[in-house]
Amino acid sequence: MHDKTLLEETGLLLKSPPGSRGLGDSGYEGVRKTHRWLSLVTPLKKKPGKERTEAEKQTNKALSSIRVRVEHVIGKLKVNRILKDQFRGRLAFADLTFQNCACLYNFKLNYG
Repeated sequence: MHDKTLLEETGLLLKSPPGSRGLGDSGYEGVRKTHRWLSLVTPLKKKPGKERTEAEKQTNKALSSIRVRVEHVIGKLKVNRILKDQFRGRLAFADLTFQNCACLYNFKLNYG
Protein backbone atom coordinates (compact mmCIF):
# COMPACT_ATOMS: atom_id res chain seq x y z
CA MET A 1 0.00 0.00 0.00
CA HIS A 2 1.27 3.50 -0.80
CA ASP A 3 2.56 5.53 2.17
CA LYS A 4 0.09 8.39 1.63
CA THR A 5 -2.88 6.00 1.39
CA LEU A 6 -1.79 4.21 4.55
CA LEU A 7 -1.37 7.52 6.37
CA GLU A 8 -4.87 8.65 5.40
CA GLU A 9 -6.55 5.30 6.13
CA THR A 10 -5.05 4.95 9.62
CA GLY A 11 -6.57 8.27 10.68
CA LEU A 12 -3.27 9.61 12.05
CA LEU A 13 -3.75 12.85 10.13
CA LEU A 14 -7.07 13.47 11.88
CA LYS A 15 -5.36 13.07 15.27
CA SER A 16 -2.68 15.65 14.50
CA PRO A 17 -3.39 19.00 16.16
CA PRO A 18 -3.68 22.20 14.10
CA GLY A 19 -0.28 23.64 13.25
CA SER A 20 1.45 20.25 13.23
CA ARG A 21 4.54 20.01 11.07
CA GLY A 22 6.10 17.06 9.33
CA LEU A 23 8.72 15.98 6.83
CA GLY A 24 8.02 13.57 3.99
CA ASP A 25 9.20 12.45 0.60
CA SER A 26 7.55 13.42 -2.68
CA GLY A 27 4.98 10.63 -2.24
CA TYR A 28 3.17 12.78 0.33
CA GLU A 29 2.72 15.70 -2.08
CA GLY A 30 -1.11 15.76 -2.00
CA VAL A 31 -1.43 15.70 1.80
CA ARG A 32 -1.18 19.48 2.01
CA LYS A 33 -4.21 19.91 -0.25
CA THR A 34 -6.48 17.60 1.73
CA HIS A 35 -5.27 18.45 5.26
CA ARG A 36 -4.61 22.18 5.39
CA TRP A 37 -3.87 22.27 9.14
CA LEU A 38 -0.77 20.12 8.62
CA SER A 39 2.42 21.80 7.47
CA LEU A 40 4.22 19.07 5.54
CA VAL A 41 7.60 19.77 3.98
CA THR A 42 8.33 17.76 0.84
CA PRO A 43 11.05 18.06 -1.83
CA LEU A 44 10.45 20.62 -4.54
CA LYS A 45 9.53 19.09 -7.90
CA LYS A 46 10.80 20.37 -11.21
CA LYS A 47 8.23 22.39 -13.14
CA PRO A 48 7.55 21.12 -16.68
CA GLY A 49 9.90 22.69 -19.21
CA LYS A 50 12.01 24.43 -16.55
CA GLU A 51 15.05 23.55 -14.50
CA ARG A 52 15.29 23.81 -10.73
CA THR A 53 17.04 26.87 -9.38
CA GLU A 54 20.19 26.50 -7.30
CA ALA A 55 18.22 27.42 -4.16
CA GLU A 56 15.66 24.67 -4.88
CA LYS A 57 18.46 22.16 -5.39
CA GLN A 58 20.05 23.13 -2.08
CA THR A 59 16.69 22.89 -0.31
CA ASN A 60 16.11 19.39 -1.69
CA LYS A 61 19.63 18.36 -0.70
CA ALA A 62 19.09 19.59 2.87
CA LEU A 63 15.78 17.71 3.11
CA SER A 64 17.28 14.51 1.74
CA SER A 65 20.20 14.67 4.18
CA ILE A 66 17.68 14.68 7.05
CA ARG A 67 15.48 11.98 5.50
CA VAL A 68 18.38 9.62 4.78
CA ARG A 69 19.24 9.47 8.49
CA VAL A 70 15.64 8.52 9.29
CA GLU A 71 15.63 5.89 6.52
CA HIS A 72 18.84 4.37 7.88
CA VAL A 73 17.33 4.03 11.35
CA ILE A 74 14.20 2.41 9.89
CA GLY A 75 16.44 -0.03 8.03
CA LYS A 76 18.31 -0.88 11.23
CA LEU A 77 15.04 -1.37 13.10
CA LYS A 78 13.98 -3.89 10.45
CA VAL A 79 16.84 -6.12 11.59
CA ASN A 80 14.27 -7.13 14.17
CA ARG A 81 12.28 -9.40 11.90
CA ILE A 82 9.10 -8.75 13.85
CA LEU A 83 9.01 -5.30 12.21
CA LYS A 84 9.81 -6.57 8.73
CA ASP A 85 7.52 -9.60 8.54
CA GLN A 86 3.76 -9.79 8.94
CA PHE A 87 2.80 -9.04 12.55
CA ARG A 88 0.90 -12.03 13.91
CA GLY A 89 0.24 -10.71 17.39
CA ARG A 90 -2.76 -8.83 18.69
CA LEU A 91 -3.06 -5.38 17.18
CA ALA A 92 -3.06 -3.84 20.65
CA PHE A 93 0.56 -4.99 21.08
CA ALA A 94 1.86 -3.64 17.75
CA ASP A 95 2.84 -0.24 19.21
CA LEU A 96 4.44 -1.85 22.24
CA THR A 97 6.42 -4.18 19.98
CA PHE A 98 7.72 -1.26 17.91
CA GLN A 99 8.60 0.69 21.05
CA ASN A 100 10.56 -2.28 22.41
CA CYS A 101 12.51 -2.60 19.14
CA ALA A 102 13.22 1.15 19.21
CA CYS A 103 14.43 0.87 22.83
CA LEU A 104 16.76 -1.97 21.87
CA TYR A 105 18.14 0.13 19.01
CA ASN A 106 18.68 3.13 21.30
CA PHE A 107 20.35 0.93 23.91
CA LYS A 108 22.72 -0.49 21.31
CA LEU A 109 23.39 2.99 19.95
CA ASN A 110 24.31 4.35 23.41
CA TYR A 111 25.99 1.33 25.01
CA GLY A 112 26.87 -1.11 22.21
